[in-house]
Amino acid sequence: MYRRVFAVAVLTAVLTAATPSAAQAQSQRAVVRAPVVMFIWTWRQQITITHDESDNDQPFPTQRWFVGGTARQGMTVTFETDGAFAHISDPSAKRDAELELDLGWELGSGEGTVTTPVNRSNYAAGNEIARVTAQSDGAALARFDLRVRFITESFGTFPGGTYSTTVVGTITEN
Repeated sequence: MYRRVFAVAVLTAVLTAATPSAAQAQSQRAVVRAPVVMFIWTWRQQITITHDESDNDQPFPTQRWFVGGTARQGMTVTFETDGAFAHISDPSAKRDAELELDLGWELGSGEGTVTTPVNRSNYAAGNEIARVTAQSDGAALARFDLRVRFITESFGTFPGGTYSTTVVGTITEN
């Protein structure tokens, strides 16, 4: 009988001690680290046209470029030629290049702005680069429409053949 009374007394003491006298709380913080990522992409790696033999500048079909990034301060995107259009067989034979940039659409918290919408090289003055730019003020996904033009001036005043330039798209964090 003594053992039973002792066991009940001990059990009552343990249960009484385990019961809180005031409410208790504990918390746990959930943290996600989202990396800053940026990308730039276009469908085609090469576009080719045939000159129409007029004095008109020769436009290439509009090219769509997709850019995006999660940089909180936004991004800057630059499209530039690696030089004026140069003849493949005789690189000293050149024609100017022109770039024109439009913002097709955008999504995200950042707002995009085309900061330099049109630019042309001037190889005769020593400037072979055509460069257009845009930027966002936050994280965004956007489509840009880029137009490239071969500047003719007067057809027949430059050697026939194949001319080329390369447009390079670059995205950087602000």
